[in-house]
Formats: sequence, C-alpha cells, structure tokens
Amino acid sequence: MVKFGSILGMICMIATALLASVNAVTSGRIRAQAEEELQASLKEVMPDGTQFDPVNVDGETLYFRVTAADGSLLGAAFKASAKGYSSVIDTIVGMKPDGTINAIKIVSQQETPGLGSRITEVEATVSIMDFLRGERQQTGLRPWFQTQFDHKKVSDLDSVEAITGATISSRAVIDSVKQKARQIQSIITNG
Repeated sequence: MVKFGSILGMICMIATALLASVNAVTSGRIRAQAEEELQASLKEVMPDGTQFDPVNVDGETLYFRVTAADGSLLGAAFKASAKGYSSVIDTIVGMKPDGTINAIKIVSQQETPGLGSRITEVEATVSIMDFLRGERQQTGLRPWFQTQFDHKKVSDLDSVEAITGATISSRAVIDSVKQKARQIQSIITNG
C-alpha cells in the first residue's frame, strides 16, 4: 500500500510541476491576449476614441474615459454584467457624455445555443436561393439585437425588444446596460 501510495504521490507531484510550468509560460501571453481583446472591444463601441484611460475606484476599473485625438471627451466605455438564463453575460458599452449609448458588444456569454445565444446572432442577409446562386453573406455585420442599442438614450432603453425564446438573456443585457449606464452617467455628470 505504501509503494502504490508513493508512486501515486510522485505522479501527482510531477503533474503539478508540469501544470505550474505551463501556467508560468502561458500566463503572460493569456493576459496580453485578454488586454488586446478588451482594447478591440473598446474601439468597436467607441470607434472615434483614440485614448481609453481607466478610471479606477478601490483598485477596480469602473469605466474607461474615452477621448479623441485632440483631447476632447467623447464619453465613457464600461463593462456591464448580469446573470442570464444559464451564465453571466458580459457586455462592453460605449456611451456619450449626454447619456446616449453609442454601441454595445457582448464579449462573453455561455447561454443555451439556439435560444439565449441568439443575443449574439447576426441576421442573415442572403437567402438560400441567393447562396446557391453564388451570392455570399456580407461580413462585418453586427448582431441585430445589439444594434437596437445604438444611439439610444439611457432613458429609452425600455424600447429595446427582447428576443422571443430568449427573454431572460435579452432582459439581462438590457437591464445591466441600463443600470450601469445610469451609474456611470451620474458619476460623469457629478464630476
């Protein structure tokens, strides 16, 4: 019994050492990739922004102050999160100083495929017949649910339509964006 316990202990120590070394090698690369994805998302929701300065409160980034090349304030970009049907849905939001949502982007969700995941679906612009004739779908289109937020005031977000069959997921996005946008708007307004 001692022999088998020792062998199992050695195997566990070797596996732990290998996992620790892989983590040490890849952790910097993973952090860099996450930072690149964040910057790309910020640029997508505030395309005119050239500088995204984090505003930290108690060591946590509350929002990013977005400025143009000339230093003028374009607005704020922030992360809004809420529990959907089966996962937490993380959204990056770009907002102008007057409280108008510039755009949103859902960056993380693990909702039920075909139902809750419809919050990230891009509407097909090519029919099956068009596809068979050789026409291909356009690239670079944004999910139709997310485009409903474009250029709406925070007070008008109740007019965003929830997705049939994915009401919990779409309501979670709407409510989280509305709540966080109001919070950030009051912080910006009060200095």
